[in-house]
Amino acid sequence: MANRTFAIIKPDAVKMGITGKIYDRILNAQFKILGAKLTRITLDQAEG
Repeated sequence: MANRTFAIIKPDAVKMGITGKIYDRILNAQFKILGAKLTRITLDQAEG
């Protein structure tokens, strides 16, 4: 079975608009991005 890594980009990085740079670093490190999902949650969901 192949190894897999799960990554979360923190909200401050999204606010700063650097998600593209983060993706570039992941890809330059020879990782493959198999999927990506942007989810916005409410405060109630976060405290959940």
